[in-house]
Amino acid sequence: MSGIINIILTHEPDKKIKNVFFADSPVTAVKLAEEKGCNNILIAGGSHTSSSFLEAGLIDEIFFSIHPLILGQGIKPFEGKASERKITLIDSKIVSDGLVEIHYKVLE
Repeated sequence: MSGIINIILTHEPDKKIKNVFFADSPVTAVKLAEEKGCNNILIAGGSHTSSSFLEAGLIDEIFFSIHPLILGQGIKPFEGKASERKITLIDSKIVSDGLVEIHYKVLE
């Protein structure tokens, strides 16, 4: 896709991986993205990655997708008490086949 860059958050960059950039912190990742001309950043990773960006104050909006599937256990999108933030609902919509997308703004 044009206009998309991939930044891997790691302390041990693997120079064999092509067409990606590496950052050692959320702040460094955002600065790198901005230097590359990216105004919107999608964070894809586990709860530890999401929490590190949230705790650094780098998340202003959150999208959750709720799938029509019941699991025995789930995965937390964020972890740790330091990740607690107030949010407000911006929008919600049914995307397809019962999939619901919920859009929040982070207040704090």
